[in-house]
Amino acid sequence: MMRSWRHLVMIVCCLFLLSGCAVRMLYNWLDWAIVWKLDDYFDLSRKQKNVLGEQVDELLQWHRKQALPDYVVALRALSFDLRRPLTEAEVEHHLQTFERLSRQLAEGLKTPANRFAVVLTDEQIQQFVHERWKKLREQRDEFKEKNGQKVYASFKKKLEKNLRNWIGDLDPAQQPLIEQSSQWQRQYYASWLDYQEVWVQAVEKTLAARGTPEFERGLVLVLLNGDELGDGRFRQYLADSRARSVTWFAALSASLTPRQREELRGRLSDLAADLEALHKG
Repeated sequence: MMRSWRHLVMIVCCLFLLSGCAVRMLYNWLDWAIVWKLDDYFDLSRKQKNVLGEQVDELLQWHRKQALPDYVVALRALSFDLRRPLTEAEVEHHLQTFERLSRQLAEGLKTPANRFAVVLTDEQIQQFVHERWKKLREQRDEFKEKNGQKVYASFKKKLEKNLRNWIGDLDPAQQPLIEQSSQWQRQYYASWLDYQEVWVQAVEKTLAARGTPEFERGLVLVLLNGDELGDGRFRQYLADSRARSVTWFAALSASLTPRQREELRGRLSDLAADLEALHKG
């Protein structure tokens, strides 16, 4: 369940990577996508799907009217600042803005998530948690192959694809940054897997508290306050990861060609306009 609501955040974020009519079309299909994904996780009964549908409708109405305007402001501010390379301080500022928006979304999820979670059976939750542990074991086995080379190659391929979606054809100046980020992925992947184990344990504990205020506190914890998991033993790992990301994005910003910069700013501006239309529609 917790992993599933986390996927809701991911689905919304994926929408923000698109532009044009695709954003408006997919946003309007988001209710179906969420029910479909959760049904895939839990094999929901008709009654459970009805409960979920009611909560998703309520959530999306709130998100469209209350949350989207904040995304519009944030995206336009980022596009404006990208007229020139971003400093690390500016990257940090924009990162904090989107972290605030993520917290806003997590807060909005608490009540509808709890209303849905309470109708799940113990058997459904046990199966869900079992699948999460199975997936982690598979990821560990995959990581052992060729000293993490498979993980490195997969991450590099995905990163190159995502960058092309945002800035168009890549410049040779971006290749060292892609290589650096991919090497980081391999270097710290074992720590990430250890963290995921603690995360699944927190999910399981939170699900056991469904129907209570503790569930809602646990939801925010596993979605946003990851540095508190494992009695804080991952706090330094997460802080280092965040610092590396800030430095990396500032370097990427500096590497953009004029054409890439124009492409990126245009996509951000178009996305802001589409979200504004969704809010007003």
